[in-house]
Amino acid sequence: MQNRLCRLRSTSYPQAENPRLKVIDPSSRRPARSIIVFVGRDRRGNWVVREQNGTFGGMFVNRSQAIKYALFENGHHPEGIFEVSREIDLYVPAKP
Repeated sequence: MQNRLCRLRSTSYPQAENPRLKVIDPSSRRPARSIIVFVGRDRRGNWVVREQNGTFGGMFVNRSQAIKYALFENGHHPEGIFEVSREIDLYVPAKP
């Protein structure tokens, strides 16, 4: 995504012509914090996706849809997705 943003905000559109665009130096950006996502089954056999801190999650009928959702939510970083062999529950804490 970062590379795509850099291409969209290229110097082909000078700031004077379009003040909403801004040229970004990719080397100045900090790397995004990796999001850890767990994928597994609950006791009923549903596929569950849950972010390690409970920020997001979902239940799915099949594994491929669960993985697709996990990849979308963590910015397409497969190294941040962990499939667990034990039961996993969908737990998203309530916000105060």
